[in-house]
Amino acid sequence: MKSIENLSRFQHRAASLMSISNDLKTDKMDIMIAEKTDKLSRKLDSFGGVNSEIEKDRVSEAFRRYIAFHGFKSAGQISTRDLKYLSYGFARKDLVADIPLIASNESTNIFDLLWRYPRSAYIGPVLRAAFLHWETLLRASNCWDSYVAFMRMSLSNYSGRNPQYNAIRENIEFLVARDGPERLGAFIAREKNSPMAVIRDFGFPSSLIPLEYFDRVMMSYCRLRESLEFENVPEIAERAELSQSREVRLIIVSFLLLKTNIKASEIRDFVQTTAVKLIGDPQYQHKWRLRSNRFTHFEKDVERARILLAGWINENIVMVFFTKLSESRQFNRNRLEFWRKYVKSIPLMKIAASKNQLSQMSGLDLADDLLKSRIIMVDGDSSPAAILFRTANNLLIEFGKQNNAMYCYRSDHNNYALFEMDTIRSTLNMKNTSFPVISNNRMTQGRKFHNEGWQYDFERWLKNAIGVKHD
Repeated sequence: MKSIENLSRFQHRAASLMSISNDLKTDKMDIMIAEKTDKLSRKLDSFGGVNSEIEKDRVSEAFRRYIAFHGFKSAGQISTRDLKYLSYGFARKDLVADIPLIASNESTNIFDLLWRYPRSAYIGPVLRAAFLHWETLLRASNCWDSYVAFMRMSLSNYSGRNPQYNAIRENIEFLVARDGPERLGAFIAREKNSPMAVIRDFGFPSSLIPLEYFDRVMMSYCRLRESLEFENVPEIAERAELSQSREVRLIIVSFLLLKTNIKASEIRDFVQTTAVKLIGDPQYQHKWRLRSNRFTHFEKDVERARILLAGWINENIVMVFFTKLSESRQFNRNRLEFWRKYVKSIPLMKIAASKNQLSQMSGLDLADDLLKSRIIMVDGDSSPAAILFRTANNLLIEFGKQNNAMYCYRSDHNNYALFEMDTIRSTLNMKNTSFPVISNNRMTQGRKFHNEGWQYDFERWLKNAIGVKHD
């Protein structure tokens, strides 16, 4: 009986409530435990949103009453319960024509009611709604002004002991300035601690981190930080994944690629895996394209990151081809070192090989989908494996067996389309010296031979004939 009394008086921590529930089998006690756990969670996080269906209904009911009584113009029609649920309703988009309530025409009137009947309990829900719909709120100037006035008044008058409210009151400019997220991101970038640790020190709980406001914070942090230490990369990647915006994920991931201190292969592998998971294969350029005008100033960073990631993947492709699908190790080592220098400047590469030849590729550390998109299946085993390098205007093909020339095709040659094939009968079909080809002279008919000193000849030819320079 004593346990039941303690529960009703809220004398247990949330973590212990579930263990106690195992000894209390009634449905009534299960309901009580759930209610008490939810209440404690709210005490620990003043910014928690409305989660239960019951509370969602109460928000809707409060808004219906607000509309029915014409904005509660009569004081006798107002209850603190209604105002509390209206403050929670600020985050909702289904109350006023698919517009967040905090950015709607009703917003200024509701803020006026909250000013007239102030309670500190409104601070958390209002801030949560603003952080959730930051971009929309910025565009609604009257609503923005009402939000700023409310936050300044509420926090300046706050005299309670909530550590979160006291912490953010000391840094209120981050909350009420239009560029507040950018300011916070710049501040965090100057700190030595991890970005999430600094955010928590400001009094922001974890429940706010996924919201739109922190999209801008993290983009600012990543842009201004000279380099990203690997110990912070997992939490930055996790925050990118939490974003509801594809473009924000793309921007943060791009900075992870460009700025992470790559000191070991496992670090590069983690960043590469994260980028492919959150954005996609870099050879599909449409997945790495910013569509919003808001982010045009990040376009160059995103493209640099895409090329870098494609280079990492291509380096794996070049490595496996010239070490496992080719012959004569000394011959291959020379070609391996030569083509590794071009993995960024020629971002599109594929391997053409038979099923039996591909079985020799064990140890290639590429996800199946990345590998599949870079393979052209060859029906038989009689022809040598080949590696294809494609630029906007040319296709270059190297073969695995020694004494095979490199074949070079212009984009208007029939063989240029081979790059898009899923399967072919034989790689010998890739040897076609009919015009139009690209070469030093008509005698070589589109072929480049690996004679003594071929590296210098190839390098000069790639630069002068098709405009490709190595890294």
